[in-house]
Amino acid sequence: MLTNLILLFKGENPSIPHFLEATHLLSEQEKMLWRQEIFRLALSGWTQANKNYRHFFKSMIVAYRQQFIDYYHAQTVMGELAFPVGEPDTMILFSKLWYEYEGYKGAPFRQLAFNLSLSFEQHYSLKSICTLSSAQMIDPGDLLDIYARARIGNC
Repeated sequence: MLTNLILLFKGENPSIPHFLEATHLLSEQEKMLWRQEIFRLALSGWTQANKNYRHFFKSMIVAYRQQFIDYYHAQTVMGELAFPVGEPDTMILFSKLWYEYEGYKGAPFRQLAFNLSLSFEQHYSLKSICTLSSAQMIDPGDLLDIYARARIGNC
């Protein structure tokens, strides 16, 4: 399929504008199939890809974050390995608290939300996670309640 992608770009360096131009006459379904193939290549052909294609793969994943997350969970084994979350709202709030505590002012929270979405079972869209994290605050009583319920022990 990398050969088809090279043909799509007519041997030029891949980029999102080139991709959009080359696929503008395709149906939404066909465009989605191309994006999924690009996601597959990003995951399976990373070590074989040159730096231009690696940059393109990263750009596509960032530009189509939610579609990548959906693909990752539904079309790869990683969806089966995602860690289950019993209380996703609490996890999101704790992630936001940790993010603020660590002082990641340069990186947007959506970057952390993206990574959480890859690692954990999906309960919310990426947009919903970002909205929840900015709309809610952690109550100190909630922290004490969770601490009281936590079992501290070995891994």
